Formats: sequence, C-alpha cells, structure tokens
Amino acid sequence: MTRILSAGAVALALTFGQALPAAGQATAPSAQSAEVDAKAALVRRYFAAIQFDKLMNGMIESMLQNILADPRIPAEKREVIEDVALESFAAVMPGYMDRVVAVYAEEFTREELEGVVEFYESPVGRSLTARSVILTRRTGELMNYFQPAFEADMQRRLCDRIGCEPDVVPTSKR
Repeated sequence: MTRILSAGAVALALTFGQALPAAGQATAPSAQSAEVDAKAALVRRYFAAIQFDKLMNGMIESMLQNILADPRIPAEKREVIEDVALESFAAVMPGYMDRVVAVYAEEFTREELEGVVEFYESPVGRSLTARSVILTRRTGELMNYFQPAFEADMQRRLCDRIGCEPDVVPTSKR
C-alpha cells in the first residue's frame, strides 16, 4: 500500500508540479510564455505524427516482458505485476510527457520544430513512421547477427592491448 501511495504521490508531483505557479508568481501570459506554448504545441504535433505513444507502449511492453521473464516471479503473481505496471505507467505518463515536451521545446527553435512537424506530417514522413517498427525490428535482428563478431573483435583488440586471453573477457553470453 505504501508503494502505491508513493507512486501516486510521484505521479501527482510530476503531473502538477510544473503546472501550478509559485506563490506570488505572476500568471499573466508573456511573449516568452506564448513562444514556449507554441513550441510545446509543435512538439506535441511531432509526437502525434511519429506515434510516440506507440513507441512508449512498445517500450513498456518490452520492459514488462523482461521483468516477467524472471523465473523467480511466481506464475500466480505475473498478472498482478503486469496490471500494476500498466496502471503505474498510465499514471506517470502524462507528467513524463509534459517534461519530455519541455525538453524538446528547450532544445529546438520554433523554426526547427516547424520543419520537423512539416516533414513528419508529410507523405514521406508518414511513410517513414509507418515503417519504423519493422525497421527497428530488422536492424535489431542485424545487431543480434553481428554481435558475436563485434564481441570477438573487441575481445581480440582488448587482449592485444592489455595482454590477456580472449576467453577471459566478459561478453553478453557469459
């Protein structure tokens, strides 16, 4: 119960922490806040265009698969863990997204964001977005294929420099 309350408190703090003005802080909009709002709206359009929500859902599903693959978790607890993880994800996500939007709005100019949105809302940008899932899967498969060669080469180079036997260098298989 304490963890649930703590998670709820974190979600509330993340969601509302930036939304409320500090005591005595003026709430009248300024040219600067209008610019920030415009940039934030562009970031949200970009995220909609690239289907960022699907990317995040895929990330949580992948994390869940890794967690639930742990043989120490009893089978009868897996469904509860999955439900709680998805509830927590849904609770924290709005605050997380607000912060991610703010980071993008800080890092890019309005003109850059307008260009990014224009591209990703174009037919070519939509095509790239539609193919991104399969491209990620295929390039991941390539990485799995090349990983043994990478590790063997790294072991050889490392041992050449520090004077060791390649089979004593840790790899992902060990």
